[in-house]
Amino acid sequence: MHDAAPAGAGDPRTVILSEGPSASGWWEHKRLSRELCAPLVTLDDLEHRDGRLVAWIDGRVRAVDVVYLRTEGDRFTGPDGSPTAIGEALLEPSAAGTVAVVNAPGVGVADDKLVHGHVDELVSFYLGQVALLPSVPSRLVSADDDMDGLVVKPRGEMGGEGVVIWADADEETRARTLKAIEAEPGAWIGQEVVQLSVHPTVIDGALEPRHVDLRPYALLSGDGVRVLPAAISRVALVRGSLVVNSGQGGGAKDTWVRE
Repeated sequence: MHDAAPAGAGDPRTVILSEGPSASGWWEHKRLSRELCAPLVTLDDLEHRDGRLVAWIDGRVRAVDVVYLRTEGDRFTGPDGSPTAIGEALLEPSAAGTVAVVNAPGVGVADDKLVHGHVDELVSFYLGQVALLPSVPSRLVSADDDMDGLVVKPRGEMGGEGVVIWADADEETRARTLKAIEAEPGAWIGQEVVQLSVHPTVIDGALEPRHVDLRPYALLSGDGVRVLPAAISRVALVRGSLVVNSGQGGGAKDTWVRE
């Protein structure tokens, strides 16, 4: 977080920007705030003063150097080009170079899920190596394609939004998805179903198997890329479900990594 601070910020102050208790990841935001010693704020806490972004923290106004963005909104401007609420708060000071935004809108170029199908090629092209863990095959789909055996996803959504496991979907869901694909060709991909591992999970006081996946973390700073000796195990809390995203009712498990 400090590496991201604007030049000249001697002791940078970082805040975590969230929607508040209504956010699906609110529990995580609170934990991050405690562990990072970074105040948790909402848009209502932010103001512009003398070209700087400031935040009301514990009843006092404090200048902000770094904003860690953890909001559902991921656009500075809307479809008509006018600033969103996040844009109104962050565009001016970030353009002036007085505040840095971590996880800023636009930095998640690899969040386009079509990129997932080309990861192996990217590794080969940029590193001259063969990926040890092959990427899940991904391709564009049209409404005329055979979807059997596929997970169908909108390219630009996050948090499991719009994900359809075709084999498990009812006819109404399939019809709605096909209509959406017809309305926006090129915006949907199909991926082969990956049978996730299962792990004992406490459900209503008893241990039951639930599907899990593992998400590692890598940080980019002036010193290069660092893969942290830490990860999060995401768990699907619904029996048989392969959707582990917290926004779709998934949970998380403590994870230990041996170095």
